[in-house]
Amino acid sequence: MNEACNTIDGLDEFIALCDEYENEMNLEAARKLYRKSDFDCELCLHHIKQLGCPFKVCAYTPEKVCCECATLTAAIKYMIGEIHNDRFSERVYRYMPRRKKKRKKVELMLFYDPLHRIAFYNQYLKLNHQNAGLISAVYLLTADNELWKYVWKYVDRDSISFVKIKPKGLSPDAYILLCAAKDLYLGTEHISLSELADPVIVEKTTFCLVLNALGIRRFGYSYLSTK
Repeated sequence: MNEACNTIDGLDEFIALCDEYENEMNLEAARKLYRKSDFDCELCLHHIKQLGCPFKVCAYTPEKVCCECATLTAAIKYMIGEIHNDRFSERVYRYMPRRKKKRKKVELMLFYDPLHRIAFYNQYLKLNHQNAGLISAVYLLTADNELWKYVWKYVDRDSISFVKIKPKGLSPDAYILLCAAKDLYLGTEHISLSELADPVIVEKTTFCLVLNALGIRRFGYSYLSTK
């Protein structure tokens, strides 16, 4: 297999990519510079009349996400293009909606269920909104009700005390969520992208939740405002 197509496997490498992006672009400044109407495809220099855009993935996706005018599918496609891991990308595209298969159920989702949404937003109000790593970890921790009941007391505005979190009796899926949250927040290496791509290890709902957490870590909280 071509090594150039599998350059990122650990979440620590993905975090390094995210941090580099944050250093290059000030999200708050982008919101002040652009309006949603500025991202009309017909105004883009790459847009060709009657032919449309020649690119499969819009180069301005990060700015679109920041200004809350991007689709969930576009944000994920852009992120996957940066990750360069064939196995992970293959699994992501397996769940993407396809025009030729309109009847196929779309598996992409932003929250596991209403309880997840409520728990996350209740905690989000108390968090440092500039800390994408913290927000992405809390997103995963609130996805499992039993997990969140145990860990919520170790979460505050600016940090998560993972060293104090030693839960027992977690389900396999909850344990994966905990490991992924810890990796995204601390840069540890408990689970790799290749392991996440394995349906035997990670079932599809848990996979989609981790994928969204990667999106939050990559684009910030605005990822949850995608269409």
